[in-house]
Amino acid sequence: MNFNISEFESDITTALNNSRSKLSTGKVVDYIPELSTANPEHLGFMLKTVDNQKFSCGDTDIKFTIQSISKVAALIIAIETFSYDFVFDKVGMEASSAPFTELSTLDTAPHKPNNPFINAGAIVIASMLESKYTIEEAIEIIGKYCSNPNLEIEMDVYNSEVSSNSRNHSLTWELKNLNLLSSTPSKSLEFYTRLCAINLSLEDLTNFATLLANYGKDPETGEQIISAKTVKVVLSIMFTCGLYNGTGSFAVKAGLAAKSGVSGGVIYVKPQEFGIATFGPALDANGNSIGGLDLVEQLSQKYNWHIFSENS
Repeated sequence: MNFNISEFESDITTALNNSRSKLSTGKVVDYIPELSTANPEHLGFMLKTVDNQKFSCGDTDIKFTIQSISKVAALIIAIETFSYDFVFDKVGMEASSAPFTELSTLDTAPHKPNNPFINAGAIVIASMLESKYTIEEAIEIIGKYCSNPNLEIEMDVYNSEVSSNSRNHSLTWELKNLNLLSSTPSKSLEFYTRLCAINLSLEDLTNFATLLANYGKDPETGEQIISAKTVKVVLSIMFTCGLYNGTGSFAVKAGLAAKSGVSGGVIYVKPQEFGIATFGPALDANGNSIGGLDLVEQLSQKYNWHIFSENS
C-alpha cells in the first residue's frame, strides 16, 4: 500500500470528522442493558499494514466487548479443529435477508442456519467448540489472533446478556431439535455468550484484521497462526454475510471483507495489504456502526481499496 503518510493521516482525520456528523442518526443497542450505556459520540479508527505500519485516529483507547466479531474467530477455530466439511455440514454459507436473530429460517430446507454469522449459526459453531475446548482455552486462542494474551470476559456485559437472551434460548432449543448441537443447549449457549463478552481494544481487533489480511501469518513474527486456506474461506463469508442486511451495500461502496458487532466494533480486511478496526456504538437499522462504515467507505473510495477495482 503506497501513499503519502502525512496526506493519509490528514484524510483519516477528515473522514472521521465527516462521519461524526452522522452519529446522531444512529442508536446505541438497547436490548443488552449493559451496552445501552455506551457513548454514541465515540468513534475510533485504526489501520495496520502487513508490513507493520499503523495509523489511528479518534477514540482508540476505549475498551469494549467483541460481540459478534467473535463469530469470525470461532469459525476459524472450528474449521482448524474439526475440518471444513464437518463445520459446513451443520452450517451454511449463504447470505440471509432475515434479521440475525431470526428463527424461522431454520424451518426451510436444508434445515440448518444460513451462515455462521447469524446467531443460530454462531451457536452451532460455539457448541462444536464447547465439545472440545474450555472457554479459557478458546479465549487463549483468540488472544493469539489479537496478539494479546490477556483477554478476559467482561462479566457485567456477560450477565446483562444472560438476563436478556430469551431469543437465543429459543434458537438453541430449535437447533437441538434439528440435531445440530455438539453439546447440551445450556452449555452451547453459555459458551456462545461468553465469547461475545470478551473485552478488548481497537488495537486488538486491528491485529486480528491484519492477521487475516496476511493470510494467517503474524506480520511481526512470521508465524503461521491460521492456515491460508481457512482464511480464504472466512474472508469470503465475511464479504458476503459479515454485515447482515448491510453487507451488499457496503460491498458495493467499499469492497472490503468486514464483520460487525453490536457493541460498535467492526473489522475490515484488504487481503495482502492491511486490516482495519473501527469503534462507534451508534448503530444503523441493521446493527452496524454508522460512523465506522461511513468512515471506511470514504477512505475506500478515495484510495481505491475495493477488491474488484481495476487498479486495486
